[in-house]
Amino acid sequence: MVHIFDRQIVKTVNPEMIEGLAKKIVGPLEIDAESPESLMASVDRLAEFQAVNLLFPRAARTLARTKISSNEMTVREISEWASIPEHFVQLALDSKWEDFSSILDSLSSS
Repeated sequence: MVHIFDRQIVKTVNPEMIEGLAKKIVGPLEIDAESPESLMASVDRLAEFQAVNLLFPRAARTLARTKISSNEMTVREISEWASIPEHFVQLALDSKWEDFSSILDSLSSS
């Protein structure tokens, strides 16, 4: 699902690129200006956050915050309800997320 945001420049075109990208994604994030795999791995990680906005939209986040503050649901229950990993729910419910979300939205529309 995260690849819905991919541009042509960050798509793998051969088995060697797939292997290099996999190594970059699994390992620590290191930006190597001479490596297209570094760029692709960075874009993949960014796409994970863009997917949070897509799969857990603002209205759902607002409802989730209400349910949690009224002790009707826990973060874990919200995670199961939204079908996204709990760490992404915690991130998206953080008070700073909405600002970050707006930046992600502007990146997606450009």
